[in-house]
Amino acid sequence: MYAGARLFVLSVFVVLGLSFLATTYSLYNEFRTSGWFAFATFYSHAFIFFPTFGILALCAFYIPACALVDLYWNHVSFGRVRFLAGFAIVVIASALLSQKIMAGDVPALWWLSPSTLEADRGNPAGCAAASGGCKRVAILDAVAKVRAESTQRMGLSRFARNCSPDPLLEPSAEQTAKRYCFANQTMATAAECCTAKAAFTEDLRRLYRKPQAHSDTARVHEALLPLKVFFLLMIFVMGLLLAAWRGKIDEMYRAYATRIERGMIIGALAMLIWPISNHAFLQSASLLYAPWGEGFFRDATPIFSLMFGCWALLIILFYFRQHQRDIEAAGKIGGGIASAVAVLNYDRIVDFAERFLGSGADPVLLASLVAVLGMAFLGIIWGASTPEDVSLPD
Repeated sequence: MYAGARLFVLSVFVVLGLSFLATTYSLYNEFRTSGWFAFATFYSHAFIFFPTFGILALCAFYIPACALVDLYWNHVSFGRVRFLAGFAIVVIASALLSQKIMAGDVPALWWLSPSTLEADRGNPAGCAAASGGCKRVAILDAVAKVRAESTQRMGLSRFARNCSPDPLLEPSAEQTAKRYCFANQTMATAAECCTAKAAFTEDLRRLYRKPQAHSDTARVHEALLPLKVFFLLMIFVMGLLLAAWRGKIDEMYRAYATRIERGMIIGALAMLIWPISNHAFLQSASLLYAPWGEGFFRDATPIFSLMFGCWALLIILFYFRQHQRDIEAAGKIGGGIASAVAVLNYDRIVDFAERFLGSGADPVLLASLVAVLGMAFLGIIWGASTPEDVSLPD
């Protein structure tokens, strides 16, 4: 494997890793006196996943990526042209998708500066939620309440209300039942809560129309978002190509076979956290916004989940060593069972994700997560320093 391939992959991965850390650091630096951790967990798909699981995926995919780059650059017909063309396509697609995401109709809460959020007193200003006098509560109070309840409950799906009921059907009991509404912090019917969430959303849009109200973190996020999208597309395409070229890679890179296999499995499992975090975020956001989802990101989230679910399954099936037949069979059976459980208990899975990976995550849990990631990373390093099993199945 040529040093040029290693250096190229290392340079790209270092830039991506630093961009992951920069966005989360910007949030901490700007919002550290305005509840930065509540925002980080509320938007865990952006601020928690990338500097933890995202960096783990980069470490895990480093050797596989080096092998793939070296294969295309030195051993595939017209490989350099195909590689450069594919790289350019991924870069262009990343820029276009980033623009689509940023063009969403509803701004993120942290796109407003801390001073703007702290000056917000609700609607009407200074209203008291306890007396039921708020059309919507202050933004920081709403985020803090979602955060507080998420740490005490296994998800908040029971508090999500349908703000677009079918007009051709009779009102359901769920529509008329009174439940806690996070947008105005009172007990309310679905219609009343949807009205409060609509007021919350419209006031958020109104505040964001003032350029001076924008946060520095929003600017950092907008500048670095193409790198995050590039990372997701790159990992997805790279996984497909590594599966397609499995035989050739085994032939050309026997000395790296174990490290490639271990990296692919760990990286695939790490990447599965991203779509789960997306759904946890959407559930938390649905408690405050109405209607939530006027934009590309929410519409595309189910597609992303399906794509990465199938992608991870493909990698696991291709990169269990064939001589480990018992492990491979167990993996396939476990994957089938997990798929069935996911279909039957989707809401419960999202509740679990919201509690432990989303708005309900706590510092101790995340510290434990970092420790687990560190051990997984050491496992990759340990594998790189041990003699390779270069024997391949017949």
